[in-house]
Amino acid sequence: MVKSQSAMEYLMTYGWAILIIAVVLGILFQLGVFSGGNFAPKAQAGSCQVQKSAAGVSLEGQCNGMLPEFVLATNNRAVEGITIPYPTFNFSESVWYLDENGGSYTGCGPPAFCSTPVTDIYNALLSGGVGSSQNFDFGAMGANEGNSVTFGIYWPTNAYQCNTATGSMTPGRWNNVIATVQNYNVIDIYINGVVSIQCASGVVVTTLGSNMLAPAAAIGSNPPGGDEITGNLEVSNLQIYNTTLSAAEALALYQEGIGGAPIRPQNIAGWWPLNGNINDYSGNNNNGQVGTGTGGGTATFTSSWTGSYTAP
Repeated sequence: MVKSQSAMEYLMTYGWAILIIAVVLGILFQLGVFSGGNFAPKAQAGSCQVQKSAAGVSLEGQCNGMLPEFVLATNNRAVEGITIPYPTFNFSESVWYLDENGGSYTGCGPPAFCSTPVTDIYNALLSGGVGSSQNFDFGAMGANEGNSVTFGIYWPTNAYQCNTATGSMTPGRWNNVIATVQNYNVIDIYINGVVSIQCASGVVVTTLGSNMLAPAAAIGSNPPGGDEITGNLEVSNLQIYNTTLSAAEALALYQEGIGGAPIRPQNIAGWWPLNGNINDYSGNNNNGQVGTGTGGGTATFTSSWTGSYTAP
């Protein structure tokens, strides 16, 4: 009886403290404080890159998929004017991103994307958006307020968008989206390694004429110089290929994780890990600059991102 009374008194005395500790631990766990990514070693900028020489194409450096130290945080701004090689009629794009809130843009309408702009490939000699002086928007990717993913191809008299539900995407978490394009016609969108939709525009483009005079990539805006600027978006590991990736390659690229190297180095047109800089590590040296974008270009890099990332 005495022992039972002592036990009850102990619980009454320390029970609230134990409960508070349990609640705090639960909150910290939900915030990702105990995520393995917070304690894993991080890759430095440029630790893995594509080398192109007379002997061929190879990966050099620490290319084992280590987590990056930094990711790009757009902060309601955009980075534009990243020169890229012409990616041919068949191309693919892969990007990791976290969209916490919707885009901050006004007045967008068809054929523009009414969505949070993630990336865009465009004619750098023109600006103002599709339907204005920007008469060719090569390929654009947007996340429609967390409800869908959009990829589109434009040319002067036609506009085509491929939309898919977010499916396996987890809100508030990092996700990988890959879009592959065959002959500017068939578009496949992969979400976290699994094909979500296949679209066919029915229009086969055989020439672009003067519509793609100076290909360039933008992060956080679409169209360049237009009114669609991203909100609170974090972006990592943007890869552009001059070939159409297969379903097996798209899955393998996702399974490499957010720090993965190009799956086909011989076909990489541009690779921006966004790990502390906007340098191109594809061997083409098409480096970008923070500060060249719409809205002042105050995009920055952050190291506080791993709590929202779950490895494949």
